[in-house]
Amino acid sequence: MFALGHLGVGNRDVTVHEKVYAGLAEFATKKNADLHFSIGEALSCLIGGWRSKALLKFSPPNSGVPMEVEGAGNPTMQLLLPKIIADYANPLRPDYAQASCIWMLSIIKFNGTDPTLLPFLPTLHDKLTLFLSDRDGCFLHSLSLTTIL
Repeated sequence: MFALGHLGVGNRDVTVHEKVYAGLAEFATKKNADLHFSIGEALSCLIGGWRSKALLKFSPPNSGVPMEVEGAGNPTMQLLLPKIIADYANPLRPDYAQASCIWMLSIIKFNGTDPTLLPFLPTLHDKLTLFLSDRDGCFLHSLSLTTIL
């Protein structure tokens, strides 16, 4: 799964990013936390590109890897993050709860310094807060695992 996120790194074609996202999103109903952490890392790479902290382990110091994306904003984040929020971050859809929690927490963890993320933080906060009343403890379990990783 993680390798699919690499397809977007260095590729500015947003249609490729949408296709990779669509493929990753097909696993939203699976109840496997490890799978969703892999997808969350892949999404953070897809959305953040070289800005994603998930890619730090793959870029040696002074490697000449372009750490900043040229231009203002991050079009992939502006396109895909609202889709994740609208389509999957719905506490009324418990089949998506685990996936959306882990995906959103991963995106925040690995892309927290991306200025394009800042306008989305209040919405992400509101959505994640709604999951706190989760009866099966999926959100709290996901949160605890995210902070450990």
